Amino acid sequence: MTSPTRKSLGKTWFFIVSLGLALAGVTVSVVLRNRRDGPWEVPAAAKAMQNPVRVTSEGNVTAKNLYEDNCARCHGDHGDGDGPDANLYKPKPASLAGAIGGSNRPSVGGGMTDGEIFWKITEGRRPMPGFKKQLTDEQRWQLVNFLRTLSEHPQDTTK
Repeated sequence: MTSPTRKSLGKTWFFIVSLGLALAGVTVSVVLRNRRDGPWEVPAAAKAMQNPVRVTSEGNVTAKNLYEDNCARCHGDHGDGDGPDANLYKPKPASLAGAIGGSNRPSVGGGMTDGEIFWKITEGRRPMPGFKKQLTDEQRWQLVNFLRTLSEHPQDTTK
């Protein structure tokens, strides 16, 4: 017969080993989920999504305010990736004007479809948060429309 001390010691070791394995699993999961190696792949179905929100001056005003509240600190006032918090992140925030392109179709310059932009805003990728829960679908589509204006009207860099 084993003593109560030996049983309790065995249970304690089992608990410690189990806890260690669980923590290791969670750590590996978090590390793999937050990796930013390689290009930001967007599913083909997301790229093909059509923007259901018409461009309106009212929608662009709403989206500009959303951009200023949620995006400008990192991406900058004009989408150049030079916001006041940009240097806090690695990798640095993207220059949106160059990455997005002004048209709704991918361009030679590497532009994205509306669906691709919407998906990236929705899902996020470290260090950028996803906005699925913070913004409505309509607000995210309005942001897509507004982001197009950043690349259609580039800022004069000679000033």
